[in-house]
Amino acid sequence: MTSLIYCTDPKVIKSLFTKYDSKQVGSISMTDLDRLTSDLGFNFCQDEIFALSMYLDKNSDGVVTLDEFQQYWIKIASAHELSVLEKRMELLTQAAVMFKKYDTNGNRVLSSDEFEKFYKELYQNRNDASMKEVQQAMQSLDLDRNGVISFQEFIIWLNWLNLN
Repeated sequence: MTSLIYCTDPKVIKSLFTKYDSKQVGSISMTDLDRLTSDLGFNFCQDEIFALSMYLDKNSDGVVTLDEFQQYWIKIASAHELSVLEKRMELLTQAAVMFKKYDTNGNRVLSSDEFEKFYKELYQNRNDASMKEVQQAMQSLDLDRNGVISFQEFIIWLNWLNLN
């Protein structure tokens, strides 16, 4: 089944996705994603599965749709290098663990209060950072202007890897 890792045919990707869509609702959960990657031979730990699901879940609704999955899959399959995937997963996992630390209510986005804690710790507990400074930083990260920072916006800002 390893050859599926490099497949970019949308019909094959849809078939693979549908196999793991356990509730047949057009989306997969983190558990489904874990089974899918495991059956393909990846031995991701729970932090890595969490990171992958956070990255794939573009709208932060807690599930991964076929479109979200397919966009990522084609990008990774086109690379034809597992070492690239492994390095991306390592960095993505670090970013997800960092994000999760500040997402205290677990809703997959950082509110202004959560972002303020992140910002102050990032800049070495700069408790003197004005609220205006924090708001300006948040506005620069909040690309869709919805008042919260999604994981997508967070990793774009980190600029650790070229995932987008």
